[in-house]
Amino acid sequence: MQRLNLSIIFIFLSLMAMAPGNSWAWGDKPLVEINGEQYHAEDFKVWWQNWQEPNQPVPETLDSFIDWQLLSKEAEKMELDRNPNYKQKISVFLKVRSLMLLKKEEIDSKIDLDEKIVRKEYDKEYAPLQRLQMYFFADMKQAATAQQLLQNGNSTPSELKQLSPEKGGPTHYQETLLRPTPPPPAEWEKALNNLKADEISQPLPWHNNSAVLLRKDGEPQKGNDEDFATLKKKIGKILWKKQRNLLTSNLITYLHQKYNFQVDNQLLAKIPVDGTPLAEEIADKPVITTTERNISAREFYQRLKKERKFRTRYGFS
Repeated sequence: MQRLNLSIIFIFLSLMAMAPGNSWAWGDKPLVEINGEQYHAEDFKVWWQNWQEPNQPVPETLDSFIDWQLLSKEAEKMELDRNPNYKQKISVFLKVRSLMLLKKEEIDSKIDLDEKIVRKEYDKEYAPLQRLQMYFFADMKQAATAQQLLQNGNSTPSELKQLSPEKGGPTHYQETLLRPTPPPPAEWEKALNNLKADEISQPLPWHNNSAVLLRKDGEPQKGNDEDFATLKKKIGKILWKKQRNLLTSNLITYLHQKYNFQVDNQLLAKIPVDGTPLAEEIADKPVITTTERNISAREFYQRLKKERKFRTRYGFS
């Protein structure tokens, strides 16, 4: 859904007559600086997408890109930009750069993944830790039998997990650290809350099978630096997505207010995203309406088609 939202923003703004903004930084380092202006990876992608010739391979160096930038400046001096075809291509390049600047300012630059924020999320959602032994059985009857053996002291956990299923042992055994995220099934959580250290639970349902749980700690363990290090990257990615989704939603709200644009979601759902031809009966209907101009299903579809082809062909993410 967020990918579609970003596509809507991209198509909306790239088809609007936006004035060019300052040079925009995609990533931390520019690819090249020309006459004091910095150009980044996204500038190169946009240039290549709009100026490549059919079947032309991607350049191995930036020479062509630099030459184009220098020539375009000369062309402006020679007033070639008055030529409609030339002007249209220049306009597309600058509009997309404006969109990328907006995305950088309103989304990318506002994502905060400071280690303190990631650690706070870890302490809240991934700690405390509860050591847990889990014994899985084919059905509730076998689980109940094993539970009684442990409860009555006729078998120890070590002995039980060594038994084959034919002799009453589990089909599967696992020892794990239970975290708040993702939460355990409700029945499991209720059972664990009633257990003390080294106590065994009643048989619990697990998909089409059954399980018996052994709680190893009386009190859950606090999170620690070593455990945090193993999850830091994962939590960072989750936070990045959460923040990106929120900021994207805020940007869409801002665009709604600024341009009063409306998306026809029923029509949008009929626009194929897999390359299937667009139905002619909906092609000229507006999928996005704004105070500035309307965007037809055909325009939206062609932009999606071009973007998908470009990404597939050249492997750009």
